[in-house]
Amino acid sequence: MKKPREPFIGTYILKGKLAVPVRDPLEWGRAFEKSARIIAQTFFQNVEPWLTRDITRHRDANVSRARLGMGSSERVVDPRFAAKQILVSTVFIGLDMGMGGGRDPLLFETMVFNGPCDDEMDRYSSWVEAEAGHESFCTRVKLALLKGRIDAT
Repeated sequence: MKKPREPFIGTYILKGKLAVPVRDPLEWGRAFEKSARIIAQTFFQNVEPWLTRDITRHRDANVSRARLGMGSSERVVDPRFAAKQILVSTVFIGLDMGMGGGRDPLLFETMVFNGPCDDEMDRYSSWVEAEAGHESFCTRVKLALLKGRIDAT
């Protein structure tokens, strides 16, 4: 007797640069553990006025984690260190964050940590779109940093 097909739950794995749907959650989990999911990471030096804001935000997060009992001494990072750099990170998520909806699945994500574009994010359907989106965010960060330096003078 033929095994019934498992329902598709929006999980994907990477085969090279191609996202391939996977129906079996165990297969997805095994592949996801082993795969290289980072598409690109770019760092920039954080500057004022964002540096002070980000130091304060990281310090407040440390206090909140400690209040919730989540702040062990090994995990607490000096806020001045955590805020020092801006990170633009693009990764393969492996789950359709578009939740179906009749369009291409959203499987890649670019997010900015710290600086003028902090917490900005976008999602993409393909590796190529993700690479282009990463470059676009890097350009936005560079322009915002440049504008901030010009406005400060």
